[in-house]
Amino acid sequence: MIRHIHDDAKYRGSSVRKMLRLTVLALVLHIPPLCGLGGAFAQNIDQIAKSDPLIITGAVGTQNTFYHSSMGYDGRSQLSNTLYANLNISFYGINMPFSFYLSNGTAVSWSYPHFTLSMSPSWRDWTLHLGERSMSFSNYVYNSPFYGVGLEYSGHNIRFGAFYGRLKRAISDDPTDPAARSPQYSRFGWGFKVGYGTGKNYIDLFVFHAKDRIGSIDEHWQNTICPQQNLAIGLKGRVSFLKHFSLSANAATSLFTYDTRAEGVPDSIIGKWGKIFDAKYTSRARLAGDATLNYSMRNFGLSLQYKYVQPNYSTLGTGYVSNNYTSYGVASNLSLLKGRVTMNGNFSHQRDNLSGDQLYTTKGLVFNGAMNWRVSNAINLNAAYNGYQQKQTDGVMQVNDSTRVNRLMHSLTSSANYNFQTDELLHGIGLSYNFSKNLDRNKLSNGVGDVKTHAIGANYSLTVEPWEMAFTLGYNFQKSSSHNSNFTTNMLSFNTGRAFLKNKDLRIDASLSYAINEAQGTKTNSFGSYLSAGYAIKEVHQFSFSAGYNHYRQKYASAEGSATTKNWDVNMSLNYNYTFTLLEIKKKTKEQRESKKSKRK
Repeated sequence: MIRHIHDDAKYRGSSVRKMLRLTVLALVLHIPPLCGLGGAFAQNIDQIAKSDPLIITGAVGTQNTFYHSSMGYDGRSQLSNTLYANLNISFYGINMPFSFYLSNGTAVSWSYPHFTLSMSPSWRDWTLHLGERSMSFSNYVYNSPFYGVGLEYSGHNIRFGAFYGRLKRAISDDPTDPAARSPQYSRFGWGFKVGYGTGKNYIDLFVFHAKDRIGSIDEHWQNTICPQQNLAIGLKGRVSFLKHFSLSANAATSLFTYDTRAEGVPDSIIGKWGKIFDAKYTSRARLAGDATLNYSMRNFGLSLQYKYVQPNYSTLGTGYVSNNYTSYGVASNLSLLKGRVTMNGNFSHQRDNLSGDQLYTTKGLVFNGAMNWRVSNAINLNAAYNGYQQKQTDGVMQVNDSTRVNRLMHSLTSSANYNFQTDELLHGIGLSYNFSKNLDRNKLSNGVGDVKTHAIGANYSLTVEPWEMAFTLGYNFQKSSSHNSNFTTNMLSFNTGRAFLKNKDLRIDASLSYAINEAQGTKTNSFGSYLSAGYAIKEVHQFSFSAGYNHYRQKYASAEGSATTKNWDVNMSLNYNYTFTLLEIKKKTKEQRESKKSKRK
């Protein structure tokens, strides 16, 4: 096996040809890309022939904002100015972006492309992966990208795939540096999958292995983190039977070693597993899986679901996996009146602390349902209910009654929409209602944590087609109450907008709002207004302006009686953006190539 190279700086060259050779060498040897090439690009080689040879585009612009408030600024600048420039070079579909950013403070930034080889050429049923790519595996086994090489075949009934590459790059900063990053071992892995069947009936096998390279970081860091190893095997499938039934399942086992430097487990203890996995006394084996039984007809569906994940289940090929819990449930859907009425519902139960090692055990119930009724093309009705119950019981420790979690939550949402047209006017009316209730059912809390909320919304929209202009008027009310507090808000809003000029290059929008909020004897009135305008010249010059004004009036009780305060703020923004094309060499069309051939003849 070719020896892994940790320090590739001595291979750097000044010529472009040498740099390209080193980039290819990095892929073969699995070493990091050259630092001088720095960001990321990816390109499928089968798309290169379809892309334009060379296009250079860019943009320059400025953003300027002004803010003034009677309440002060708390360190915020009243005037902010920004200048930016972007340049993108597209070479046969490979994009290389450059950007520059300057603000009126001290912020200056410059970015340039980071090249990482990434391609997946395909030929018939075969796909080759080179560079930074990913492959589809079981979610219990592997779902992260790799930097290396992979191959996949997908036929009519048979499919398989395999890959090998680097999963994580080593991080080994100077231990004496106060700003040193958290260390990380270089991690390499391989995966294999094979499957048979399609659609209603299939089975797939997944195998994944990964291991950290101990020598990839400084010895000082090796004392703080442990090198790990993992072998995960998964099986996923589905079978259909009796016309309307199907059963799908997804299960996996993970053999995980926390520290590969630990003493090995004798074959006499581990048995047959010793032939395929280097087990240590820090190794563990865990299971995870789920299954679903479905019953499906034309207008009705029913499914039974079950999931089980053992404590501390994890693999080196996935991020964090929720573990140490089991759940089961039932879900259904129904369609009536030729699809004009649809209903669905779900009920599930979940419990954690399968190992019994947690301080407490938590159980949860989820139950919800929803309905949509399309009464006509003009009227649409919706309703939904969501419920959740959470209970805490004993674990390693006995739950104290005064702190025991026992909570029940309800939420009900409904809405109705009516749209109709008269002459050249289009009308829209919408109504909505939401109710939520959070109940603390701990017998010693006496409802201290209870919260109840009502929310009502109504809106009316009017579109005047001859003017090509729309108006919207809305009203919202909300009231929330708890054990010792109440809060109410009433808000009225108005919005309108229109495009002007022949090509609709000028767009103006405006809005007004007025709100009254009241909480614990304090009443606040607020008024807000907002205006925005955008203008485009030949689609390359973009001007935009916006301004907003807000006024607040607060009345509250004091020792001397009632007191009133008034405050306001204003903010404005003026922006400009210019996009340009410096060079454009486009791929010739089939007609252009044939025309050129005919001229030669």
